[in-house]
Amino acid sequence: MIQCFDCDHTYLYIGADSHPGICNECGSRCVSLSGEAVIETVETHEPLVESFDTYLDVRVSDATDRLFHFMFSVQEDRIARLDLICVGESELRSETGWPDELLPSVVVDAVSDAGYAIPGRALQRD
Repeated sequence: MIQCFDCDHTYLYIGADSHPGICNECGSRCVSLSGEAVIETVETHEPLVESFDTYLDVRVSDATDRLFHFMFSVQEDRIARLDLICVGESELRSETGWPDELLPSVVVDAVSDAGYAIPGRALQRD
């Protein structure tokens, strides 16, 4: 199922290749990942102000060369909560965090490799 995060339209794509990464209802590029997600960068940023959380920025590209930022706030117990997803210039925020199902496995692996855990998933340590 493909979802447009701008107009909330959902649709199926039937084809041999990845979907084109454009909503067929409104033309927005702010739709679900297309094809295989590829990790571009993983960066941890320390808070600028003591009361703020450390955050982890996982950047992923898809088959249409769109760049997705998965921004996680990191709690003291090394739990990473997904707070913000950016698709191009569009920002998708959640006050309560996004569901795990939204995360591609390469993002989950990148969070784990950085030494953090996603709520409901155990932290993998070597």
